[in-house]
Amino acid sequence: MRDLGSTKDGRGTPPANPYFSFAALVGVLLLLNLLGVFTTIFGIDTAAILTVLGGYRIFRNSIAALLEGVISADLAICVAVIAALAIGEYLAAAEAMFIMLLGEGLEAYAAGALRLRFIVRRKDAAARQAAAGRPRD
Repeated sequence: MRDLGSTKDGRGTPPANPYFSFAALVGVLLLLNLLGVFTTIFGIDTAAILTVLGGYRIFRNSIAALLEGVISADLAICVAVIAALAIGEYLAAAEAMFIMLLGEGLEAYAAGALRLRFIVRRKDAAARQAAAGRPRD
């Protein structure tokens, strides 16, 4: 488990988010597919491969939620992506998964920033109490 109170740059920004790195990789490969530079691997469209690999966690989480009786927006996207794959619109399916990856990355970044602010405020309040000579909670 990482310490959210420490940062590499010392400016109080949250640590780097691995979702963005993965989304960036998927985005670059998707762009290469769109430009026609990198379109197939072993005869399979790279957009279809990116859809499955990039969306694995989203697919898995959606199925797990469905088995628990929860219908989420992720499930709707997964149905749309599966439908796009079924009719051969691999690029559209990969674009939808790429957007979902960016959304997950932004969500994780925001949650990390909020946790970091909470920790800093809590430590600041404890320091003020200690400086005033009051006991800590």
